[in-house]
Amino acid sequence: MQFQNLGQMFFSRRDEIPERNAYRFKKEKWTSINYRDAVNRAELIATGLLNNGIAKGDKVALISNNSLEWALIDYATISIGALLVPVYPSLIPDQVGYILNHSGASIVFVQDDIQMDKVDSVKTKLEYCKQYICIESGYTRENWQNLETLESDATESLQKKPQIITEHIN
Repeated sequence: MQFQNLGQMFFSRRDEIPERNAYRFKKEKWTSINYRDAVNRAELIATGLLNNGIAKGDKVALISNNSLEWALIDYATISIGALLVPVYPSLIPDQVGYILNHSGASIVFVQDDIQMDKVDSVKTKLEYCKQYICIESGYTRENWQNLETLESDATESLQKKPQIITEHIN
């Protein structure tokens, strides 16, 4: 089968090989996620991005170490035609601010409170970035959203319009 883009290829796996392991990762212990569940989560994240006004051509920044969520945010971003701006988590705050400004990112995902601190320290200098999401649960701050909340809020939108993301992919 020919795919027009990576989003199509990734989302096709949910129907073709739903039970096959898509990712194997370690949090507290080694675990796996199958394609059905991985694509479903990426679809929720993509819907959450649309709900937050992210559209084709917009830039989505991601400051995180390699993780399952990194991959899912990447697939969610490309699935709606937005562009991912990966940012090394080892960069200092001024470098993070420079990349966020010069990329034109309008939303940023960060891994944890350490990355939140970096973004918070340059937030007043950011021209375009107005939405902030923390990947790891348990971290809450004013003007920050949590990835779990983004996914949870997207569930209702996806139930109302189940094809919202597949329409963007094609």
